[in-house]
Amino acid sequence: MLLVFWFLILVVFSILLIRAADFAVYSLKKISLKLKVSVFVASAIIVALGTGLPEIVVAITSALEGRPSLSLGNVLGANIVNISLVVGLSAFILGGVNLRVLNFKREVRFVWIAALLLLLLMSDGVVSRVDGLILIFTYAVYITLFLSQGESKEEHISFGRHFFKPHFEVVNHMDFKLAEELVKLFVSFGVLLFSAEMIVKSAVNLTSFLNFSVFDVGLIFIAVGMTLPELAFSIRSIKDHQPSMFLGTIFGSLVANWTLIVGIAASIFPIFVESFFSYFSPLLYFAIIFIVFRYFLKSKNRIERWEAAVLLSFYIIFLIIEFA
Repeated sequence: MLLVFWFLILVVFSILLIRAADFAVYSLKKISLKLKVSVFVASAIIVALGTGLPEIVVAITSALEGRPSLSLGNVLGANIVNISLVVGLSAFILGGVNLRVLNFKREVRFVWIAALLLLLLMSDGVVSRVDGLILIFTYAVYITLFLSQGESKEEHISFGRHFFKPHFEVVNHMDFKLAEELVKLFVSFGVLLFSAEMIVKSAVNLTSFLNFSVFDVGLIFIAVGMTLPELAFSIRSIKDHQPSMFLGTIFGSLVANWTLIVGIAASIFPIFVESFFSYFSPLLYFAIIFIVFRYFLKSKNRIERWEAAVLLSFYIIFLIIEFA
């Protein structure tokens, strides 16, 4: 009976967490428009971070409760889900997707750098607080490079005095709509925090019934729930013929997960790697899927439905391996 109870708690608060993240993303978009932030920046950075809010909150909560391995498992599972399930299912449902976008080599390169850096930091058996700060700094570098090289079709962003002037003008003449969105944003964050705390508690209790480690629960169950915002956003962006937005969100989520999410958790509470192979095998599996995904992108800048099915099959194989 307790097993069913905690499973229902996990499901209910995962849904609540995702809905709260949706509201937060929506509010962030409206706030960015009010503050006259570039649409390019809003979609490529704010959306990627917004859809990653559940992972961020779970990372903080699990670390504060002394179980940061849940966050690490969530991150490893989420990135596998992003490449196999999110990309695969989105392309499969919509009959394939054209990805004729320029200059995604930089993003691919940074995904590899982030993954290899995490692997290196894990190799000594612990992701320490210093390691966590290194990962957070790496993400900051990624964002800085992205902003310095990225350019919006709607407007070019300059960080000189003309960039800051309209922001100060808007803040000085803050209207009720902006204040309303700020309130919604903070309420969403509050719901996120509470939901994440309940998810962590239910996950910990489920491990005692299912004989799964906390890492495995994060790797399989929570990872799927946390990536639903990316799935919904991916399908919507493809339907709207926005392949660059689709890829930007995927790549941004991958890098943020490897660096920012793990970095936050480790900086609060060190992550001890009890079995290096348990952590290395998902990383290796991700590398295989990502190489296949990269090949599909490079071959003809399009993911066909059969290629999407291949990516989906990778996720099915992953589940079989984990449950075997």
